[in-house]
Amino acid sequence: MIEAGQKAPEFSLGCPNGEPALLVFLETDCPTCRLTVPYLNILAKGSVPVIGISQDSESLTQNFIREMAIAFPVTIDRDLKISRA
Repeated sequence: MIEAGQKAPEFSLGCPNGEPALLVFLETDCPTCRLTVPYLNILAKGSVPVIGISQDSESLTQNFIREMAIAFPVTIDRDLKISRA
């Protein structure tokens, strides 16, 4: 874990056209995540690129994407490198 004011490690998610994007951390059993996904879908379908980062397994994440009809790309942070940055 880094301290306040320290620079986070560099990572790349391949944001569309190099434009800024809203980065959202998701967990399949997180009630707040479930409440915010519909609003994130609205943003993603509009003019705000949204990228989700899941901290769960691939199968749990795929089920969550289907169940919540997620309309933005979601990547899996397998080793929690991004989540801990």
